[in-house]
Amino acid sequence: NPPLDETGQPKPEAEKIIDPYARELDSPPASQWNVRKAQRYSPMAVIPDARAMKDFDWQGVASPNYHLKELIIYEAHVRGFTKNPDSGLTQQDSQAGTFLGFLE
Repeated sequence: NPPLDETGQPKPEAEKIIDPYARELDSPPASQWNVRKAQRYSPMAVIPDARAMKDFDWQGVASPNYHLKELIIYEAHVRGFTKNPDSGLTQQDSQAGTFLGFLE
């Protein structure tokens, strides 16, 4: 039961979770990412335009048809993953902290 404001909406400090079945996330504009207010930058689930999703051109790419429980999803911070000398990059000076370093 999150704390509610006078209009019945959850207060900004209420704990939020992201819907794991959300097809699209949105967040405040980049200009607000570092603004220190009660409501900080955090992605929120949105209801996407069904017409846009239906009309998206996948250019022949087919779904791998894996069930969600069969997936293993890795999350990594690119800079942190590659900046440390232990990352083993062959070009540490130029690729550390970059997507190219992550691919290596």
